[in-house]
Amino acid sequence: MVAARIAGRGIVEAPGRTAYLALILTLATVAWITLSVLAAPFLPTRQSNPYARVAVAVNSASAGQPLPLRYVKRIESLPGVKAVVYSIVLAVVCRDNAPTASIQAFGGSSQAILDLPLWPEGSLQLDALQKRWLSDPMAVLVGAQTAKDCEWHDGRSISPRNFFTGRPIDIHIAGILPAQEDPIANIISIGHYDSLNRPMGMPEGSGSVREIVVLPNDPHEANMLAARIEEAFAHDDPPIEATTGATLQNALARYGQVQNVLGYVMLATFLCTALVLVSVLAH
Repeated sequence: MVAARIAGRGIVEAPGRTAYLALILTLATVAWITLSVLAAPFLPTRQSNPYARVAVAVNSASAGQPLPLRYVKRIESLPGVKAVVYSIVLAVVCRDNAPTASIQAFGGSSQAILDLPLWPEGSLQLDALQKRWLSDPMAVLVGAQTAKDCEWHDGRSISPRNFFTGRPIDIHIAGILPAQEDPIANIISIGHYDSLNRPMGMPEGSGSVREIVVLPNDPHEANMLAARIEEAFAHDDPPIEATTGATLQNALARYGQVQNVLGYVMLATFLCTALVLVSVLAH
């Protein structure tokens, strides 16, 4: 109360100071709003997070050779690993006189699978399909073109034959994925590794994978994590290669720098405004 009376008396005795204070506050507010707008694209959100798709891809050093599933557990135990996703592509005969259908079977962290860039643009329809897929270990989400070629319909339980072994694979069609511009995306169906691996005669916990995707705890250290993974498997057979996108990593480095600079400028603006306000009111 005392401070308020002193400030009020100062404003009455020096009206020019009031205009000066109002001008400072106006400029500070405009500067703050401007910086907030500039910083917005650099602040990750739940809906659009550029960090979510920064990953280390682990493949066999020999092109086309699969990796043993046991590699996954070892990678998960390495420091700096947030989550691991692994997959294999199965070819099935969907019906006579029809093209062979491909099912990419995923295992590992459910949330990490949803963060992969294989999905169409998000929508309420896609969210519902993903929930149905996650809740059913036998579920397969079918690409739009594959559904048309194979005459697969939502809600059906079918047993297409593995193209190479001839064994039937029991699956539930949990939904048809929205059509995409990329024709390759429209022929890939998405299934679960564990359920699709069993008909191949593999004991639980064994088998092979075509690719392992590793999400780092710190996206800025993805290159370091890739080097750590290669070092951990330097003497294993089959050998592996761990790679990241150099362009993406450089962009993320700039992203972090810009975000920090804008944050410091906004903090400095706030402190300067506070000091000016205190100075004007004190005199």
